[in-house]
Amino acid sequence: MTDSVPAMIWVTDPAGFCTYLNQQWYDYTGQTEAEAMGMGWVDRVHPDDAEAAKAAFLDSTARQAPFHCLYRVRRADGHYRWAIDTGMPRFSASGEFEGLVGTVIDVHEQKLAEQALQRLTRKLRTPATRPRG
Repeated sequence: MTDSVPAMIWVTDPAGFCTYLNQQWYDYTGQTEAEAMGMGWVDRVHPDDAEAAKAAFLDSTARQAPFHCLYRVRRADGHYRWAIDTGMPRFSASGEFEGLVGTVIDVHEQKLAEQALQRLTRKLRTPATRPRG
């Protein structure tokens, strides 16, 4: 069922190691299961974003708290696209922490539009240079 959801779905163990990714992740990133499990998913995060994404993820796991991170992920074709990764802690019936479960959603067009709007806003706030006469 999770392979037909229009999102990349993941599950971790209590230590933060990925134990499940749906087919959407493998199709999107081109990783194999062997490459992605554990902390292998970080290999598909842009080098400029990977350390912060991993640290935020491990911090959320340690605190057993929700996770939310925006980063660039490399697709199977080698191009990076912006994605939002969000997870929630999951607990057993007896209250024992079992890890996180979450989704990765491609938000590339939204992020590019946001960046364009920020550039335009800065441009409009910059006083125009007037010719001196």
